[in-house]
Amino acid sequence: MENNCDETLWERICAMSEIIPTFLRNPMRCLGKFLWSSYQFTCEASYLLFVMSVITLGPVVYETEQERQLEKSFQESQTKIDK
Repeated sequence: MENNCDETLWERICAMSEIIPTFLRNPMRCLGKFLWSSYQFTCEASYLLFVMSVITLGPVVYETEQERQLEKSFQESQTKIDK
């Protein structure tokens, strides 16, 4: 099954609201649509969580690396001064 995360959240909510009357007429078909819609919603939620973690943790990792480089160069300069 191909995972298409191209629909917006609002389109998904509208699709979910259309499912309820259909469910009364054809429960099994509707249940399949609901499960697929939930699967795609989970895909979008996990993608959003990944993006938010990258946005949040990216600068922290970058700053930590910069601090290491700065500390390393400081240690090297201290070593040169001591000699």
